[in-house]
Amino acid sequence: EMQVLRNEVMVDNASKLEATIQRHRQRIISEILTLRCPHCNVAMSILDGCFAIEHSSNDYISDRQQGCSRHFCGWCLSPFQGDGACHSHVTVCSEAPLCYRGTVYGTEVQFNQVQGCRRRAEILKYLSERVPDRDENVQLRQAIVGDLCDLGIQL
Repeated sequence: EMQVLRNEVMVDNASKLEATIQRHRQRIISEILTLRCPHCNVAMSILDGCFAIEHSSNDYISDRQQGCSRHFCGWCLSPFQGDGACHSHVTVCSEAPLCYRGTVYGTEVQFNQVQGCRRRAEILKYLSERVPDRDENVQLRQAIVGDLCDLGIQL
């Protein structure tokens, strides 16, 4: 009877740990990996083209959310009040690869490469600050490896 109780406790603890790992994974996906407008924090689709991004009012993510029509840099994600200021910044943004300086254009591949460094640093900070338990940290790293691989990020 005591062994049955121990087994039940072990199963319960494993289920709780799995749920905790999934909650952390979802937070990392939502808060770090998902592109969000720096003005309104609404999730956006990945861009391809002009990196002086306007969060278009026609950009519907769901039936309830639409873009705020404000501008930000696709390289450093800095918010800008106007289109002109944003375009001027993008051509000289220090986060842009050198071969893209002087232009406002870039590709999704370039975006993911540049954002990969920022995302990696934020994930490592998240892991060290919010997941201090070593076993939990290791399991979470294993759980997100596929999500990171899709974006070319290695921890």
